[in-house]
Amino acid sequence: MKKLAIFGAGGHGAVIAEILESQNLSFEILIDDNPKNKILNGITAISRAEFLNLANAKDFGILLAIGDNLMRQNLYHFFVKQGFCLPFVAHRRAIISKSAKIASGSVVMPNTVINARASIGMGAIINSGSIIEHDCRIGDFSHIAPSATLCGNVQVGDCTHIGAGSVIIEGKSIGQHCLIGAGSVVISDIPPHKKVVGNPAKKELR
Repeated sequence: MKKLAIFGAGGHGAVIAEILESQNLSFEILIDDNPKNKILNGITAISRAEFLNLANAKDFGILLAIGDNLMRQNLYHFFVKQGFCLPFVAHRRAIISKSAKIASGSVVMPNTVINARASIGMGAIINSGSIIEHDCRIGDFSHIAPSATLCGNVQVGDCTHIGAGSVIIEGKSIGQHCLIGAGSVVISDIPPHKKVVGNPAKKELR
């Protein structure tokens, strides 16, 4: 089994460290682009350059603890080009259907539900307490924030953020690079590159 490194020494990094603990796993290296004075679980952060100098790609898997979708996307492709694998990890208290599919680099946090035939793209974050119902499709590098509920057959494009506590009703489609504000209720399709909030979600954010 490969050794594990976490990229990102902030809050997401702490959550991923606990996800690993829930699966009786641990990480050996903490990476951060601003590593000064950053420590997690007794491990002092090092820079990306330091990591690349000391680590062999065949020996390490990297877990991305970065909340920003575009930054996470860029990091994912950077490390893939360097030959590293980016496994997906899920907390022991997540409920994941055996027919669901989760791509590399994704993180599934505690108390989530991912139901039958759902599909999660690369580098996605399925945050604590969120519900991804049957036949949903979550695009690459999207973030489903805590306690969001996606009813059956919802389609979410790449690099989209679904805000905390939002509800997306069955069969709706949300385009790529969208932002759905916290607590919104989506009852109609949302085109790509839109920022909306409300109940129903239609007021555009600036």
